[in-house]
Amino acid sequence: MSEDNKRIQRLTLTKPEHVRKYLARIAKDVQNGDLDLKTARVLITASEAILKGIRIDEHEQRINELEDRLTNPEKYQKQEQEADFTDFLEYKRKKEGK
Repeated sequence: MSEDNKRIQRLTLTKPEHVRKYLARIAKDVQNGDLDLKTARVLITASEAILKGIRIDEHEQRINELEDRLTNPEKYQKQEQEADFTDFLEYKRKKEGK
């Protein structure tokens, strides 16, 4: 197994920042002559596909949450009220110097 393949297997590309770091590493490896352009192009294309998938998943999650908020407003009203009360208590503590 080549060194490039070993490095690829250890990667976890589950967040956009992981993909960005990986793309930066590919660019650095190409610049240093450690990775040929053909392999770099394949890895970049795969990374872009992974990034698109991550973003689609994030958007689906956000849409689902918004739909849930619309269909169950009472559930979120209570959470917002609790958050407002917590914010109020924190403000009061700061004002009193505690």
